[in-house]
Amino acid sequence: MKKIKDRLTLGLLCGFLGNIPKTILNEVSYRKGLEKTRYGEIVTGIFMPKKQAQSKDGVTFGVAGDYLLASMLGIPLVYLFTYTGKDNYGLKGWVGGMAGMGLFRALIANIGPGKTYPKDVLSNSMMSISSTLWGITAATLIVHWGDERLFKTIYRYRYCKDAPENPLD
Repeated sequence: MKKIKDRLTLGLLCGFLGNIPKTILNEVSYRKGLEKTRYGEIVTGIFMPKKQAQSKDGVTFGVAGDYLLASMLGIPLVYLFTYTGKDNYGLKGWVGGMAGMGLFRALIANIGPGKTYPKDVLSNSMMSISSTLWGITAATLIVHWGDERLFKTIYRYRYCKDAPENPLD
């Protein structure tokens, strides 16, 4: 298989694909009553009132926004591996998922007209689990689909006298 050599492309693609199992877990948890809100409704609630956020158009908008956010969060995850190497990628993905999605949830908890963010413990616990699922999945894809030269840690090239000018050479 041809490996991806561009960090942005790799991050966007793996972040997007990592969101699929997160979305499935969120939907299953919502239908079983473990979560009170879907991710799409939370994203939509930033931009429109709760009633519109829960409409068919609102949910579609929210799902697209959730996948866009997940894609964008894949980019810093690639750079995490660039700076730290690809060993322990499951742990790094777990941390990246918790930090990235957790930061997003913390920032949007009370903004926008919709106020769709859930406040109960079970919903937030399930969201944390699904965020780690996103991180681990995206990290696994990054490590397996990324070109090896992307994971040669950058600090080695900045501080070693005999290192090449460009780490991708």
